[in-house]
Amino acid sequence: MNNKMPLAQSVAKDIADMIKKKNMKAGDKLPSENELVKLLNVSRSTLREALKILTSRNILFTRQGSGIFVSENTGMVKDPFGLEFLGSEKLILDMFDTRLILEPEIAALAAVNASKGDIEKIMVQCDEVERAISENIPYADKDAMFHNLIGKASGNTVINHIIPILHNSIQNSIDYTNNALIRNTVYYHRRIAEAIGDRDSLGAKYSMICHINANRQYVIDKIRGKGNSAKK
Repeated sequence: MNNKMPLAQSVAKDIADMIKKKNMKAGDKLPSENELVKLLNVSRSTLREALKILTSRNILFTRQGSGIFVSENTGMVKDPFGLEFLGSEKLILDMFDTRLILEPEIAALAAVNASKGDIEKIMVQCDEVERAISENIPYADKDAMFHNLIGKASGNTVINHIIPILHNSIQNSIDYTNNALIRNTVYYHRRIAEAIGDRDSLGAKYSMICHINANRQYVIDKIRGKGNSAKK
C-alpha cells in the first residue's frame, strides 16, 4: 500500500492495480466487500471511500444486489472537461477548430488501418445516421458513434479514448446549427465512409476537412451575423 497519499486513494490505487494485474475486463466482478476488506487489510469505511473514487473515474460500477463490476471503457469519463455545460458560441467554434486539427488525420489513419469488420461497422453506422435524419428523429448519438468508430478504426488506442470525449458535446453543435447542415452530414459522412472503405487516406482526410469546416463556417457566419445586427 502506498503511504504517500491519503489512505482511500492508496486503496483505490491498489484495487486498480489488481484489476490490471488480473487483466480484468468490462463486466468482470470484483470480490465482495468482505473479501476486499480482508484482502487489503482496511476498514469497511475506507474501502467504500476507495470504491467511490474508482466509480467516479468510471473504473468500477455497483449493481445493487449483485456486486461490484469493472466498467465499460474503463477509466474514461464521458465529459471530463465539463464541455456539455459550456454552451457558448466560442466553445462550439473551438470544438470545431479542435476537430479540424485531429479528425482529418484520424480518418486518414482509419483508411490505412481499418479491418474489414471496422469498415463494415462504419458503413452500417453511416446508414444509421442517414436513416435517423430521413425519419426526422434525433441523430446526435448515431452521429457521434460514426466518428467514434472511425477513431477505433485508426488503430490508435489514445485516439480511441479521445474521440468520445470530443463528441460528447455534439448535441450542442446540432442545436446551435438548427439542423441546417443535415445534407452536409449525409453527403460527407458517405464520402468519408467510402474513402475509408477504398483505403483512400487522402480522400478520407479531405472529406473530413470539408465536413467539419462546413459546420465551422456556419458558426462563424452566424456569429458575424449577430455582430452586424448589433451594430445597426
